[in-house]
Amino acid sequence: MRKKYWVPIIMLILFSLESIIMNYVPSYFFNNHWLVIPRFLFIFLLFITIFYDKKLGVTYAFVFGLLMDIVFTEIYGIYLFVYPAVVYIMYWLVKNWITNLFTMFFYSAFGLIALEIVLFLLYYMINLSDISFKYFAFHRLLPTMLMNMIFYVAICFPLKKYLSALKKLKEEEEGMFQS
Repeated sequence: MRKKYWVPIIMLILFSLESIIMNYVPSYFFNNHWLVIPRFLFIFLLFITIFYDKKLGVTYAFVFGLLMDIVFTEIYGIYLFVYPAVVYIMYWLVKNWITNLFTMFFYSAFGLIALEIVLFLLYYMINLSDISFKYFAFHRLLPTMLMNMIFYVAICFPLKKYLSALKKLKEEEEGMFQS
């Protein structure tokens, strides 16, 4: 199987993993008042957009945003809008900066914070959430950031290596047809 076909397979695995991972994490790791939201797919989308291909990353963000809306939410269009918007804005913000795994950690953290805050504000505006921002920040945002940054550290090296190899392969294929 060609290397590039693994990208959608990995994305489907991460999409599925997001919905079931909390069933397998022991409850004593998290306080009863904490709400932890795995955003593994979002981190992968940022990696694809920044290290491999911007158009492909935004396209996948659109497709999986729609899929998130269909599977997990009551209102269609929230993730369909927010995922591609945040992924594109993150690409636009960092396109001229140095991107290595250290800086990508901070880009991912900033992107996750932006994603969570935008989602909170949208749900708050349409009256699907009535919690205060302070409660949101301490009981949802911080635990979510902690879990997702642990995930980032666990996957960043192999993921960067894989996407760099894909990008090199893509550039070689494009170079063959330049003559």
